[in-house]
Amino acid sequence: MPSSNASFLPGLAVLALLALLGVHATPGDAVWLGPMVGVALGIVWWAWRRWRRLDTVAVGMAQVLMAVAWQALGPDMAQGALVSMLALSLLPPLRSLPLLVAATVALVATPLLLSLSGLVAMPLQPLPLLLVLVQGALLSTRTLHLGRQFAENADVTFLVRAMGQQGPIRLNLSAVRAESTLGKRLRDLQDRMAGALREARTASSEVQSASAELAQESHQLTARTERGAAGLRDAVMTLEQISVIVKSSADAAMEARSTAEHASKQAEHGAELFGRVVHTMRDIDASSREIAEIISVIDGIAFQTNILALNAAVEAARAGEQGRGFAVVAAEVRSLALRSASSASQIKGLIQRSNETVRQGSDLVDAAGTAMGEIVRSVRNVGEVFATLSADTSEHAGSIETVTGAVREVDELTRDNAAMAASLGRIAGALHNRGQQLESVLGAFRLGDGDAPPSTAPVSAGAPMASAPAANLSPSAASSAPAADATADAVEYF
Repeated sequence: MPSSNASFLPGLAVLALLALLGVHATPGDAVWLGPMVGVALGIVWWAWRRWRRLDTVAVGMAQVLMAVAWQALGPDMAQGALVSMLALSLLPPLRSLPLLVAATVALVATPLLLSLSGLVAMPLQPLPLLLVLVQGALLSTRTLHLGRQFAENADVTFLVRAMGQQGPIRLNLSAVRAESTLGKRLRDLQDRMAGALREARTASSEVQSASAELAQESHQLTARTERGAAGLRDAVMTLEQISVIVKSSADAAMEARSTAEHASKQAEHGAELFGRVVHTMRDIDASSREIAEIISVIDGIAFQTNILALNAAVEAARAGEQGRGFAVVAAEVRSLALRSASSASQIKGLIQRSNETVRQGSDLVDAAGTAMGEIVRSVRNVGEVFATLSADTSEHAGSIETVTGAVREVDELTRDNAAMAASLGRIAGALHNRGQQLESVLGAFRLGDGDAPPSTAPVSAGAPMASAPAANLSPSAASSAPAADATADAVEYF
């Protein structure tokens, strides 16, 4: 939009053109209309391009005075009303409502007073004056609108210039005065943008701190995970060796179980043989006792024979010579009886010793049978123990294989975790770099209240732990994203 001061010369040119047309307009003067219009347009263009420094009130007053003079000298009131309406149409760009109202009143009151006073022979025509009043009212509304628009444009231009055309963007504009509604809304929007950017700057610095700590923690986690993976690999190797040993023990236990079963069968067979021996020894003991009884009978017979031989010898002695032969026979019988008794006594002693030996042997065989029974039970128990041990060893071997497989899976997961921890460290480093880039971008805004952002240490593998843990982030940073969303939702577009 051109400056309102430039309307002075266009107004003068147009009014001069109308004056010439109104005074000298004859059919013969029509040929002058084209050159005069061209001259007027040239003056308008020259004024539009060159004239920029006239005072606004002086321009308006000059146009109003020219219109009043034209009405005073014009041939009739309708022509003066036309010039008045033209003059009023040039005043709204001045954005002065009192000037427009005063001009409207002057342009309506001047012809009315001149006509009523009789100073000028001009008939009174109410309709042109009413048209001037209506145009003045309409142009007053336009003047108010242009005034508000100019104030808004001025505020927006001032605020934009205050933000800085080059270099850093300044948003600390709370002390800048804005009079228009649009300027106030723009300044409020800038204040909210400054608040959101402060929160973003705080969140960015804290994200850098958290990312630095995250990178350090991920580095340590990677180291610990690698150590854990190495330990798990050693554990897998150890479990594999234990599994081999347990399998060997299980095979040995199965072999021992088979041997124990064979020994149990042999012991049962030996126990059976010992049972037969015990039965045989008992039969021998019974036979020995029967022999002893028979020997006792023979001993009794020998004793009785000896008695009979003694009786026969006594009777032969009594018979004298007739009984001598009988006495010899009786002596022989007695000798045989004594020898039989002596042999029977010896046999009896042998039988008794044999019975004692058989009894002792029978007792020993009984004890051996009992011991063999205990041995059989022990062998059976050993077989059962070996069977249980074999089953347990087989179960343990299966369990160890399961544990070995589980440890292998844990080892694979640990390796994956180590890779993820390394990837997390790289992501944390990239996040820290992005935070630094965001910090440099936010550094282009001057927000006031300490524009310098807090410095953060660069991310490195050997860097110390960050001083502020991520769990201790300030509430402003924790709520920065919701605050930014709320600010974005609260923006009013105009």
